[in-house]
Amino acid sequence: MDRARFSALAHSSHSYCNPISAPAIEHALDLIASSHALPGAAPLASALDIGCGKAELLLRLCERFPAPFRALGIENSPLMLDQGQKRAATRNVSDRVLLRLSDAEHVVPLLPGSSFDLVSCIGSSHALHDVLRTLEHMARVVTRRGHILLGEGCWKKEPDPAYLAALGASESELTTHEANEKLGAPHNLRLVWSTTASDEDWDAYENAYAANIETFARENPQDPDVPAMLERSRRWHALYRDHGRTTMGFGLYLFNRG
Repeated sequence: MDRARFSALAHSSHSYCNPISAPAIEHALDLIASSHALPGAAPLASALDIGCGKAELLLRLCERFPAPFRALGIENSPLMLDQGQKRAATRNVSDRVLLRLSDAEHVVPLLPGSSFDLVSCIGSSHALHDVLRTLEHMARVVTRRGHILLGEGCWKKEPDPAYLAALGASESELTTHEANEKLGAPHNLRLVWSTTASDEDWDAYENAYAANIETFARENPQDPDVPAMLERSRRWHALYRDHGRTTMGFGLYLFNRG
């Protein structure tokens, strides 16, 4: 089973491939926009999204900020990137969004310093190894008075060993929401605002994720990957109900430089 294909199918009804609600993301964009509406403030001219998925964040930015605003999205899933390109064309912003199919670790370290007014990475810090290294790169490429929008997992409570074993993870891979809020300090990043996904946000995300696989399986019973997809999806959803909903959180953090 192709994991990239599974993920694209599981997220087929999602615009953002994470549990943060669209209104919360819009609020973050409102805060960014308001800072550029102040007297003497320069316009937001550029953005980079690391692990951009379907590029929804970049498309929203293009719709909010007029030319010469430009955006670059990096994504290693051709299926997700294809969706992003189609959405950009439908929404008439293809000329201002460059979507690049690549692993972030092959692109981001080569980008010039202080080259983007907004740098985002929401649920994709693994693309640059971990959140600490990701923030280091983000802080390097953001402009002097720019913004960083980070989406990162966190523990709501100490994870059960059985849950960690099922995830194939260690407790040290995530920290708390409060600790995430302090991640920018070593890079001279000031926390402006943060939020976490609610239980309702998580339920909506996970239920749609599971339902999309069930729908695909029902409509494509002859697909050779269906048994493996169903097994993976149902096992994950049971793990979410039994442990994940009360244990794993997801936060969104807006930092300003300087």
